[in-house]
Amino acid sequence: MKRMFTFIVILILLNTLNLSVANAAEEEKAIKIEKEIHINGKAIQKVFADKNTNQIYYIEKNFNNWEEIVALNMEGKELWRYKPTRYLDYDLELLGNGNIAIRAHYASKIYTDGFNIGGSKVAMLTSNGEVQWEVDSDKVIKKIRIDENENILAYNSNDVYIVNKNNKLLDTIYSGINKGTTNYKRIQDANFYNGFVRIMVDGSDGYELVDVDLNGETIKTSNIANFHLIDNAIISPFGEIILNVRFQGAVVIDEHANILAETRSLGSLDNYIFDNNGIMMHFKNTNNKFDDFIYYDMINKSISKFSYSKLDSNSKLLELNNGIVIDQNKNVFLTIKNKLLILNSSGDKLATYENKTTSNIYVGSKLDENRLILYTDTSLYIVNMSLKESTNEWLIWAEKEKVDINKNWTISFTQPVNPKNIKDYIYVAFDEKGNNIINVKKEISPDGKSIIISPYGSWLSNTEYFLFISEDIESIYNQRLNQNIRMKFDTY
Repeated sequence: MKRMFTFIVILILLNTLNLSVANAAEEEKAIKIEKEIHINGKAIQKVFADKNTNQIYYIEKNFNNWEEIVALNMEGKELWRYKPTRYLDYDLELLGNGNIAIRAHYASKIYTDGFNIGGSKVAMLTSNGEVQWEVDSDKVIKKIRIDENENILAYNSNDVYIVNKNNKLLDTIYSGINKGTTNYKRIQDANFYNGFVRIMVDGSDGYELVDVDLNGETIKTSNIANFHLIDNAIISPFGEIILNVRFQGAVVIDEHANILAETRSLGSLDNYIFDNNGIMMHFKNTNNKFDDFIYYDMINKSISKFSYSKLDSNSKLLELNNGIVIDQNKNVFLTIKNKLLILNSSGDKLATYENKTTSNIYVGSKLDENRLILYTDTSLYIVNMSLKESTNEWLIWAEKEKVDINKNWTISFTQPVNPKNIKDYIYVAFDEKGNNIINVKKEISPDGKSIIISPYGSWLSNTEYFLFISEDIESIYNQRLNQNIRMKFDTY
């Protein structure tokens, strides 16, 4: 009890010394552009970045509307091009070893309504641009997926294939049915899971979940009869199925159609991105001033949502450009016309960047945890994603030793804390850099001046922990703490 009292008194004293803090709005800093790379005379379509090779790849459309892949180093020097004849609509998947898997359509073919008309190429390149293998097919490939063994899954609305690298063929492992509106089975998504392939099927008889092995043998078929009007489905690497159910929102189910998590949205799924722990989804509301951003945590099986108003200062409705990126704190990076916005996980605006030209600016991809690639039609930008550089070192509180595994920590402030700050700016981790954050309970006192931190269950015995309080935490009067704090404690 004495140890708890000392902890509170020190923090109260600290806050008293730091009452002359700046308004948070004054602390917002412009996003730092580290490098601008201008591309002469060509149109940039998509951008990818590989932190393992420190290379940037972009899809370039030439004057004949054919596309090719261009590799650059971080200084903007062109390294190589992948330029097969008469191709368009490329997608890239970057592997951890530096290799690049490519999907592309034949430009000379016609394909409509997602049906199996046209042709595609699937290829594997090294980071030096060397072609390891190519597979040409008269099938349209909608998407490719890659597992840890570099098996490549390819699919369209009718069929699912495994790429046969040796025979340069697509081996069919599942076929749907396409016989009009009364007799059909169409594939919504497919992904690797636990060594087999899980497929979501939309059929005239309802929705099915089909598991097949890599040779096409059916392992299991499950009926998803509880849902209707599923506009989109995403199969996660953990095997869950994230559904965009019309008029309902995002619903996450397991293979038995049990609901794991759900949240309401009147929008439709526009795009999504996976991180190490979950998936961030952008639900676009065409007839509404708000778009929804929904994050599903695959580890904790939880779902969260925030909405963002698309109205400008003149109440004009502005649609978001395609593409989103998230960082390790689940901050969302998105663009509207020539502006980049950074929103935290509650939907609060953290920072903005406005391109000097009037060209639309788009989110490309993360280069690493600190850098992001933006692009316009003619330029690439390497952006530092650190929202501001702190001028304060961490204030290290005295270590607390041999703490009881059921210990609760109470942090007291001289002003009521903004409740939106608690989630991101007070946390506990296993290491002193705050990288391995653990899930803890955070409760706010009735007067808002105290935060109680407690474990779910109990702390682990004989374990070191680090409690962090960020300088960015604010009071309800928009005053910041203005000092980073870290305290180590260990249990017995």
